[in-house]
Amino acid sequence: MPGDEWQRFANLRTLLACQYTQPGKKLLFLGCEIGQRGEWDHESSVEWHLLEHSLHRGVRALTRDLNRLLRSEPALYQLDTVPAGDTDHSVLTWLRKGADERDVVLVACNFTPVPRAARQRPPSPGTAERSPSTSSRRPSRWWS
Repeated sequence: MPGDEWQRFANLRTLLACQYTQPGKKLLFLGCEIGQRGEWDHESSVEWHLLEHSLHRGVRALTRDLNRLLRSEPALYQLDTVPAGDTDHSVLTWLRKGADERDVVLVACNFTPVPRAARQRPPSPGTAERSPSTSSRRPSRWWS
């Protein structure tokens, strides 16, 4: 993966958020939840010592938070998705909807290091309860 260490971890965080908000079952191989560098190997254990480093602890915290978000937001598991986005600028957006019309999650994933505004808007006015941003350097800022 290109970029320095922080950029590689930012890409991993974006990928995890993208995966968790897409329809379908979520599957992580052992070690992915901490950003393990090596490929999974059935003859060795997970590289738990990596949790000594803040970026790896951050991936673990994000994975935990994404699991909680997935369980708490019906829009992420009840119905399908409505895709949109600005693919010319590597920004993907989609709406996830629940059975209750008030259960709507707008997801925007920017796959570049350049900050960009999402062009898709929620289908109706309302109040955002969460504002995820995986680009923060501190895990506590990923979900406000």
